[in-house]
Amino acid sequence: RCGGLESLYCKEWGCETAGTAYWQPRSSWDLITVGQGHPTGTCERTGWCNPLKIEFTEPGKRFRNWLQGRTWGLRFYVTGHPGVQLTIRLVITSPPPVVVGPDPVLAEQGPPRKIPFLPRVPVPTLSPPASLIPTVQASPPAPSTPSPTT
Repeated sequence: RCGGLESLYCKEWGCETAGTAYWQPRSSWDLITVGQGHPTGTCERTGWCNPLKIEFTEPGKRFRNWLQGRTWGLRFYVTGHPGVQLTIRLVITSPPPVVVGPDPVLAEQGPPRKIPFLPRVPVPTLSPPASLIPTVQASPPAPSTPSPTT
């Protein structure tokens, strides 16, 4: 009913789904809304462009096939109804690699140097103080059988 690319998907009235016009076209199923943007830069000075403001609808935000993309026809409400084809597609790219190192601070310090090892010092063995030895030797032996208590 609405045609294809040859009619910019707008072969007859009622096919319009999103846009800015006095009749406020809207659909509950379309993935985007299209409105008039604000001219900036060269456009603002020359008036030779017609920027668009494109927003995703809730169904458009949930749509999972943006890698394949979707195409719309945009008709201008002027004599002859010229238009353009618009395709929105998600393109995933990997960011360029970030080069790391060498750290200029480390380069100024130079390569690591070998640290000389200290010679091993023998660790002395400790014996208990002489004053404790007689006390331990002078203790009476412990009884081998417990005595009953009364």
